[in-house]
Amino acid sequence: MAINQAFLTTKSFLTESFKRRLSYLYAFVSILIFNGLAKFLDYSIGDADGVISGQMRFAIFDINIILSAWFLFSLYFKSSRISDINIPQKNWIALFGFGLLLRVLMAALGHNFDLESYEIVADIVINGDSVYANTTRYNYGPIWAYILAFLKLIASIGSYNQKLFHELIVICLFIAEVVLYRGIYKQTKNNLLILLLLFNPISIVIIGHHSQFDILAICLAYYAYLNIKNKKYNTAILLLGISYSVKHIMVFFPLMLLFNQEISLKERVKLLTIPALIFALSFMPFYNDFEAIKTNVLSYQFNNNQTFLKHLLDLAIPGFITKMGFFKLLPIFTGYKFIWLLIFPSIAYYAYKWKNTDIFNLYLLCIVATSLAISEQYFLIPLIAVFAYRKYLFSWIYVFLASYYILFVSFNNTSKYFSLKSIGIALDFEWYQIGFAQVQMCLFALLFQILYRSYKQSKISN
Repeated sequence: MAINQAFLTTKSFLTESFKRRLSYLYAFVSILIFNGLAKFLDYSIGDADGVISGQMRFAIFDINIILSAWFLFSLYFKSSRISDINIPQKNWIALFGFGLLLRVLMAALGHNFDLESYEIVADIVINGDSVYANTTRYNYGPIWAYILAFLKLIASIGSYNQKLFHELIVICLFIAEVVLYRGIYKQTKNNLLILLLLFNPISIVIIGHHSQFDILAICLAYYAYLNIKNKKYNTAILLLGISYSVKHIMVFFPLMLLFNQEISLKERVKLLTIPALIFALSFMPFYNDFEAIKTNVLSYQFNNNQTFLKHLLDLAIPGFITKMGFFKLLPIFTGYKFIWLLIFPSIAYYAYKWKNTDIFNLYLLCIVATSLAISEQYFLIPLIAVFAYRKYLFSWIYVFLASYYILFVSFNNTSKYFSLKSIGIALDFEWYQIGFAQVQMCLFALLFQILYRSYKQSKISN
């Protein structure tokens, strides 16, 4: 009895502590003070082996885990009570200006492999050659290649300036962010959601340093989705086709619409086929390079062995099955892709059955959570959904883990500028091996939370 009472008292104390108005700030300040002291003591009394960073490395790591959990739970309880904040419209110009500044400053730190690829692609286009025949470092539709060529021509006025080229790319991607967030705001009327999308570390690093262009494809697809909701199907079909031709991350989205009874069967078939046809037609100027397109675009994969679903399917399905010849007739059916494709309509079926029509956000979560090939640039893709569902605990765990990975671990991003090795919380090698799967597991958990809540609410309403 006494043990049970003590447990209830402790639980009540912790819950009330997390719910305090400034609890998340107390946690954040505690993290800064603790790690600052650890760094100071290591500098002051550390011997050749490092008294702090050596002998106490794992203790410091464990304490940081506890402090981080405090911070995460505080954010979770805070978000469960706050739906929005009031921001006068005139302040948004300054906020978006500051958001752009942060991304440009991140670009000023340097660049990675992708910027070099962009330069190669731009030069090929400027020279009038085929980007698919002359490099293996371009794995997308042709639109982005022409945008890069245009930006490099601007950056070459006078003499070529690589830093300016990078900054122009960042500005281009930021414009796509602004257009996307404007569309989201018109639907949600939620200032806090836009603020979180604008100032989270994932967006700042991926747009500013990595400068990947998923945001362009997402922006176009989001407006296609709005047109679908407004039954303007021809416009939606065109926007989806252009989105695929920028980057084909939304190519399976029409599978999520198959069970939407508000859309006629004819329109569902058109949404499934015509955007894909537009994507295929975008390669017509390069028809002589079909083999290169098939290899570098349709069959391209990255970090295939580091994904959660891949390991799960390896345990469940004998490898000889997926190596049978008929699975290799089409690129989309190689390996486990034939199983992967079934996940999208399956989730959509139950989402509609349980009256969850937020199908665009569910797709963004699903495409990254279940992806059989992933890199850190994918962490940006589900952010709209993650912050839309910020009242769920795993949203904040995802943001925390993805931010930590991008900032302090990923060699393709900023770990060369920001290192926490000296205080024992940057286990680079271990994280690099398992980081992708762990981040995906957070999205799996978030998807489960969302669908389970939809199921419970549908039971109550019935």
